[in-house]
Amino acid sequence: CLGLLRFESQGEQFLAAKGIPEDTPVKVEGRITKKELKEDSCAYYLNDVWIMGAGKKARPGKAVLVVEKDECPVGSRIQAQTKMRRFRRASNEGAFDEESYQHSLGVAAVLYGDRAKILEEPEFELKERLFQLKNKIRTFYKETLNEKDAGILSAMVLGDKSLMEDELNLCSTSQPQTD
Repeated sequence: CLGLLRFESQGEQFLAAKGIPEDTPVKVEGRITKKELKEDSCAYYLNDVWIMGAGKKARPGKAVLVVEKDECPVGSRIQAQTKMRRFRRASNEGAFDEESYQHSLGVAAVLYGDRAKILEEPEFELKERLFQLKNKIRTFYKETLNEKDAGILSAMVLGDKSLMEDELNLCSTSQPQTD
């Protein structure tokens, strides 16, 4: 059974799809507002989302769809056969809590699929062209600079932390030194 649970997030209400067991096949539809390329996948950030599964429809508002490769421009309305994944909760006090973070952004679900099908092309291509420019600059940094410098410059100039080395991200979580 597909249940809905209401969450409060910075004064905004949104619906999160609940009651769908992890790895249950669902169909998702939404409009791509942003995308991020990873080494082996692409994350589409979706607005105006519909999730259909277990004979029911839910409209959680925002979701993230992770697919194997980027085939859809920003602004397009897409559909994909996916599987739902629950957000990870912090197991220790002070650790990163994915559920709280995603809910603070208004994201109700993270879904994983092989590929997405375009239902409606974008009206304007500007966002997609800006994404392609950002990706070309990121690729240029990656090909011409060492890994550390490419990661730092990508994070500073493009807001893209995917090239940063893990050790640079550990600065805030390292153990305090004792004498």
